[in-house]
Amino acid sequence: MAFENLSQAQLNLLRMSFLCKEFPIQKCRRAKQLISTTRNASYDSEIMPSQRSDVVCQVFKSYSRKLPVCISSMNYGICDRKITKFVTEKHLQEEPDRKKSADECVALVRSRIQAYRLDCLWNADWSRLEYEMRPGRTLDLVGAKHVLALTRSENSMTHSYTVMMCVSPGARKYLSVLFITLQKDKGVFGPIVKRTMFRSSNLHVTASTSGKMTKELFVEWCEKVFFPQMDGHCLFLEDSWPTFADQEAVEEVKPEELEYEMIMIPPKVTGQIQPLDVVCFRMYKGYFRKVSNWLFLNDQPVQVHHRDVILKLHSLIYQQFISRRFENLIAQAWHLSGYIDRSYKYVNPAEFCFDRVVGPCERVLVSVSLVAVEVWLV
Repeated sequence: MAFENLSQAQLNLLRMSFLCKEFPIQKCRRAKQLISTTRNASYDSEIMPSQRSDVVCQVFKSYSRKLPVCISSMNYGICDRKITKFVTEKHLQEEPDRKKSADECVALVRSRIQAYRLDCLWNADWSRLEYEMRPGRTLDLVGAKHVLALTRSENSMTHSYTVMMCVSPGARKYLSVLFITLQKDKGVFGPIVKRTMFRSSNLHVTASTSGKMTKELFVEWCEKVFFPQMDGHCLFLEDSWPTFADQEAVEEVKPEELEYEMIMIPPKVTGQIQPLDVVCFRMYKGYFRKVSNWLFLNDQPVQVHHRDVILKLHSLIYQQFISRRFENLIAQAWHLSGYIDRSYKYVNPAEFCFDRVVGPCERVLVSVSLVAVEVWLV
């Protein structure tokens, strides 16, 4: 391993490790000379002569595991973290272009807000949920290599469905109806299922073979859920998913009196400038997990992966989310995405509703065919 091949970031990391008193390299006489050279070197200059690279690489390899502890003790703000995503060098090189496209999109939306008003702006997206959302960790003896957990349906752990949500920074934060797409082999509900399936005024339930949104379902969402609740002018902020790109089909179901404009979020930046991805879906899923985990931990006789139980849970949870108490959550999501200047202090819905419950939750009523969680918002 040649020292010249190390990047500037790696060189800086080595410098900090050498300056750390706890680092064992100082026990080496040759290393002390190396440290002396490092202390006198500036960040812009070459840290060490190339002929000493073999010493540096050998010590770096021997004590690389101790670097995070040493550096964190020096208050550099660096610690050992799990890698969440691997990217290529091309991805890093394209970062300025992605930031530029994101800034241009935000600037365009802000100009539209000035021309119209916040109530006209809406953001919609869908998110995937497993039929049985189980926690990935549990308690076991130290050193256990295999940790098993029970599930009521292995199939439900690998199959999923989607929910389509729509939010606004205006007076109305949510649409009154949540769009759900369940997974069915033939993509449609049979006559018996249609007749017996749980129905609620705040749910619109559809099906597809994959459990994901399709272009036909998106058009149905526009026609049955979105457009009936729009008035005057509508600014629709959406990501670059190909299903949303077919605007000709949307124009066919759009009311003639409605002025409709769609603004497309550039690819690979939805995690930074799409409000639903920034905050909303994470909070919604956290609430859903809180309820389902209680059912698992208390061994309740409820098939959480059952269609009607899922629909009842979403009907109740969505009814809680559109409460005025949680309006600041949506407003802050738009602020964090860069579309509005004002910052809002919000409460986490799951923490507000459940963290104050001590002992068995007497407000939770469970039966085989009904799951109803009564949460009083004071």
